[in-house]
Amino acid sequence: NLERLISMTNGDIIFIADTAENKRNLNENIQTFSTYHALTVSDIAGFAQAGGMVELATHAQDNSKVHILINPTAAARQGVKFNAQLLRLATLLP
Repeated sequence: NLERLISMTNGDIIFIADTAENKRNLNENIQTFSTYHALTVSDIAGFAQAGGMVELATHAQDNSKVHILINPTAAARQGVKFNAQLLRLATLLP
């Protein structure tokens, strides 16, 4: 439930879990959380492309490996900066 999640977000990171409801409301959730000064992270496929900051994607060949996708434009809008070591490990979206 998004309202419950919003009331719980007092931290610096908001994780949006890969659920049917969150997938259905992905754009709405990203828009809602864009008003928070927090890092948004999700394991929903296409999250970073849709405007989220960090997507934890599994490799198609090996589901045990996680690939980090970063949307630097979305992060910059919220003033989020990433450590250089993380940026070397991640794929940055254009």
